[in-house]
Amino acid sequence: MERKGQLRGQSAIEYLITYGWMVIALVAIVGALFYLGVLSPSSWFATSNDVTGLATFTVTDYTVTPGGYMTIYLKSGAGARTSVTAIKIRGQSLTGVSPTVPITVNPGQNVTITGTAGNFTGNSGDSFYNTNIEIMYDVVGGGSNHTDSGVMRGRFS
Repeated sequence: MERKGQLRGQSAIEYLITYGWMVIALVAIVGALFYLGVLSPSSWFATSNDVTGLATFTVTDYTVTPGGYMTIYLKSGAGARTSVTAIKIRGQSLTGVSPTVPITVNPGQNVTITGTAGNFTGNSGDSFYNTNIEIMYDVVGGGSNHTDSGVMRGRFS
């Protein structure tokens, strides 16, 4: 009978050692991923402002204050002159837009637009956002209404 007890003890120790090594390996892998920055929470959010998804216009840069005041550096990629009639953030048009709308933009031209998005606020430096942007425009000289939409990500400055 004593032999049976020894086998059970040996089996339990082998079980613990096997799973112990697996736990140590798992802790080492997770530690390495944190060390390399793969699992760093700051890598999950945009560290700089970017806009993706726009087809006709390119936002080369922009800033957003915690109160929703925005400066947008816009470049036209359209093949014809366009007239920007509105810019919406989270479905709400910018107010106090400068230069006043409609804003005529030539192909390849850069334009700086400022305005306030009243529904777009957060704390400076630590508030992240991931929201929709829509640019409504017409083709100058005859054309229908168009909407260029995308997603903007970043932090409030």
